[in-house]
Amino acid sequence: MNGFGISEFNFDKGETKSNRNSALNLLNNKSLNEPEINHYQVKTNINESYSNIKDLILEIEVENSNSKDVIKITSAGLPNSKRTKKDENDNYVYFGQKSQNEEENSKIDYFLLGEVEKTTEISDKKSENEESKKNLFFRIYYNFDMGLYYIKDMGGGYGTFYKIEEEIIIKEKSLVNIGETYLLFSFNKGNKFKDLNDDDLIIKVYSNKIEEQIVVKNTTKEYLFGRAEKCDFVIEDKMLSRIHCIIYYLENNWYIKDGNTTGQESTNGTWIFLQEDMEIKEGMKFKSNNCTFNCKFD
Repeated sequence: MNGFGISEFNFDKGETKSNRNSALNLLNNKSLNEPEINHYQVKTNINESYSNIKDLILEIEVENSNSKDVIKITSAGLPNSKRTKKDENDNYVYFGQKSQNEEENSKIDYFLLGEVEKTTEISDKKSENEESKKNLFFRIYYNFDMGLYYIKDMGGGYGTFYKIEEEIIIKEKSLVNIGETYLLFSFNKGNKFKDLNDDDLIIKVYSNKIEEQIVVKNTTKEYLFGRAEKCDFVIEDKMLSRIHCIIYYLENNWYIKDGNTTGQESTNGTWIFLQEDMEIKEGMKFKSNNCTFNCKFD
């Protein structure tokens, strides 16, 4: 991996099961119930607003390598839900893995299609409440005050990731998946590294069982990630495009966008982990374990 105007240094390595597990294990999982609106923000909003439409129906196409399904979610939740433990005013829809524990199954509205991957922990230490939700992968709900649907990862499985279609502001502990590589972002808050500025971007890279930590300086430059030699970060990952994604700094924020400098999208997409609530928009695509999900509104 190389760079221009970029400092590189090592960090302590530990035993990891996979690139994804390594990155997820570094995230401090917050409350699984309290919504945190607008954590992930796009640079521009080109989608039509659906605010204050309470009868808006969210249609999701669920697909894996073996099967396909279409579900419809209303502001009241999922019709014909399989969840038996549900309060009268509970409009959350929980997606997860069916297990041998009927108590855990009773908390899930929709079981993912086909065989799903083995559940992993997101943090080293988990409360009993978090442990009981290990087969809950993500949840969707309708916010009546905002008139919008939101989605958030629930900590079970291997994480829920949204496909980036527009520039997204990078936040502390944002986790991005490109190909078989994972990028975990943080900032130099609290002067952790004396030689860095507060807004310098620290990236932990997990790729092909290699862990590296790099620093991207605050400049006007666009930093390119991909397989091509002209990239600032050349990553040996056969699933990456030649120029896969771009990171840049503008008006006190760091942004990430998919594709190359001419606007051509990457082949396999750039995906961000949904650790906080994110608004569901027309055409939104996300993935969880071995399933992909395509969203539209009726």
